Amino acid sequence: MDLGIRDRVALVTGGARSLGKADALVLAAEGCRVAVVDLNEEGAEDTAKEIATGGGVARGYACDIREAAAVADVVGRIERDLGAVDICVNNAGFIYTVAQLKDMRDDDWSLNLAVNLTGTYNVTKAVFPGMRERRWGRVICMASIAGLMGGFGQTAYATTKMGVIGFARSVAALL
Repeated sequence: MDLGIRDRVALVTGGARSLGKADALVLAAEGCRVAVVDLNEEGAEDTAKEIATGGGVARGYACDIREAAAVADVVGRIERDLGAVDICVNNAGFIYTVAQLKDMRDDDWSLNLAVNLTGTYNVTKAVFPGMRERRWGRVICMASIAGLMGGFGQTAYATTKMGVIGFARSVAALL
């Protein structure tokens, strides 16, 4: 398949495993230079090595996307190593707790918001100005059906994913 993205730079958060890794591999197969970003540095580097072994270009980066300064730093390194980010795949996220509202701890709520929603905001905000300046960019945000329908014991997760849906729609109106 030719998606017309050869030679673009793609940043994939949560790229060390599962869906994020699959996204990174597909983007590399399309000819993108891929920045694999994950809290798990070894996993990010392993995904990048797998891409390189297959003939692609990739680098692994450790980053805690909850921290705006860390995101700004890693985006700067990506731009020096691979070029300006054209495609941003906000894949990092998790269901940290499964609990009814009455049993949820405030710290668990905050952690879900920080990773799933604030992390998506931090990464997008770091790459978006360059996309607008170049008049080309793609921002992909992974959500969940839970964001639309909710789910038993998924109060925090569903809330963050509904937030991601609204965030993605709002950003799409700007690009």
